[in-house]
Amino acid sequence: MFNHPAENVVLGFATNLHPERLELFAKTLRCVYSPQTCDLVIYTNKVDHQLCEIGKQYSVTFLHTANNYSPSVSKFSKLLNRSILYPARGLALATQNTPSLRIIFYEMYLQLLKLWHHPHFVRWFSYKDFLEANPHYQKILMSDVKDVAFQAPFFEEISASDLYFFKQDIQYGDDNNWDTRWYHESYGSKNLKAVEGKPALCIGTIMGNSKGVNAFLNVLCGEILKTPFIGIEQSVFNHLFYNNAFNHISLEIYENASGPVLTQTQKSWDRFRVRPDGVFTTDGKLMPVVHMYDRHQDAFDYFSQLLGYEMKEEGLVKQ
Repeated sequence: MFNHPAENVVLGFATNLHPERLELFAKTLRCVYSPQTCDLVIYTNKVDHQLCEIGKQYSVTFLHTANNYSPSVSKFSKLLNRSILYPARGLALATQNTPSLRIIFYEMYLQLLKLWHHPHFVRWFSYKDFLEANPHYQKILMSDVKDVAFQAPFFEEISASDLYFFKQDIQYGDDNNWDTRWYHESYGSKNLKAVEGKPALCIGTIMGNSKGVNAFLNVLCGEILKTPFIGIEQSVFNHLFYNNAFNHISLEIYENASGPVLTQTQKSWDRFRVRPDGVFTTDGKLMPVVHMYDRHQDAFDYFSQLLGYEMKEEGLVKQ
């Protein structure tokens, strides 16, 4: 695919995203890693002139996804999608003992899911396909694009373990907590009770070597195929984790901001300071990866200034 592929890669998925958010993602990464040391691959549904220019300037490889999810999808469209997806899934299961038929129905189900499902789910299948076709990468970051910026090297944190998860200062069971609500909606009160008081891990930044990431994707994609509409992907990820689905993988879990990732939830605001030269922990460490920078006004303003023009503030949580 690449003439001179790098050993490391950052993977992102961005459909219907404002270009300035994508540009900040790419620009800050290129301030940390050159194209010779790290490839940047982003799946998107449309590459227009502005994205072409961003791709050239920051050495971004754009790959096409037919997924074009919109939050304004009508109830009828959702019902129609599921009325087709569920029978396709049933046929894939029913023909397991007939390989020639199973592969037809399985691929039909998989392709329809990748076309119609929410991009938060679809991205993992895209990453899986990409890494199967490009197995040479040694270190991989799978990252949100809309609200992530880079400040310092992070792949150097990958050493003894194969896979790295990151906490976000959110506990299951806390009041006014989206993760708690998502988990309850997906798995019910009994399962929520089993994880109360435990940290909700963040699926927006997953890092590891080739072995660890591929093992993770096999587990997550397999679960999505089994229960495609159970709820938010972060709940699915945490449910798998707390039911030991990743126990066969050499795994390390970082406290928020103790490793290479700072996730700026409101309960993390005492962990960092925004200075004129970057986002630092309170003890003076420049954070390599800043996630959810759009939740904090000072952080948002700092990265907007780095971009050189004003970013849209949709979703910004005011202090």
